Amino acid sequence: MSNFPESVPQEVINKHMYIKANFVSANRGVIFINFALISGQKYRFEAALDPIYKKIPPMKKIILLGMIMTSSLALLAQDESTVHFGLKAAPSFAWLKTDSKDYTANGSKFGFSYGLMTEFNFTKRYAFATGIDVAYRGGKLKSIFNSPNINGGDSVFTSEQAMILQYVEIPLTLKLKTNEIGYLTYFLQVGVSPGVNIRAKADSKTTLQANGVTTSASEDGIDIKDDINSFNLSMIIGGGVEYTLSGSTTLLVGVQFNNGFMDVADGDNLKANSNYLALTVGILF
Repeated sequence: MSNFPESVPQEVINKHMYIKANFVSANRGVIFINFALISGQKYRFEAALDPIYKKIPPMKKIILLGMIMTSSLALLAQDESTVHFGLKAAPSFAWLKTDSKDYTANGSKFGFSYGLMTEFNFTKRYAFATGIDVAYRGGKLKSIFNSPNINGGDSVFTSEQAMILQYVEIPLTLKLKTNEIGYLTYFLQVGVSPGVNIRAKADSKTTLQANGVTTSASEDGIDIKDDINSFNLSMIIGGGVEYTLSGSTTLLVGVQFNNGFMDVADGDNLKANSNYLALTVGILF
């Protein structure tokens, strides 16, 4: 990583730096981060990535850029009123929405997500909110197939699957806040969240009805990672309230809806989107 330009006064770098505006772009394996100093002069900071960057799939590049942007802003922002860090946990109900003719949604799964939060306030009432989340998605699906049997009549196969999908996600959101009312500040949050699948399991139950006889078999913990797309992109919309505990420390409680844009299944037989509704509880410092 290169040094700052010689024209940047050292005392400004050490004491007076703050983020006024920034953007990240990738070209030929180099990331450029533009930032402004209190002096009003603009400088460009270049970080050359390892050549392996060029071999990274496009969706992973997006996540990598998000992580670099977050880390860079955290290092550059020294004004305690500009940047806040925190932790959160979010119990949730997750379900799968499918338009496939052979499958129907068959219920939700209880999940639990957790992660780190980072907020960059560019005005008193507006902030860029990001972080790193470990999110549990999934849901239940059901399929029914009829097949004629040799004794006449039909055999009915019923297959039920409860899928548990785990992702590492980087939410990229805009947070709109009200003025503080007493100790309370209300907020609305919207944005997107790219994610990478790190684990996929399923509990399966199959039932056969034929000639008046019903038989069933089940298996838990089936590894289905090869049948799940590696990447996911979802829309985030939510709201909540912050309670000031002391100074810049706040307790956060909110509700968030996460709507998947992409098909989570990697195959032609099943098309499904992942959604969840979460109650988020966290603390910001």
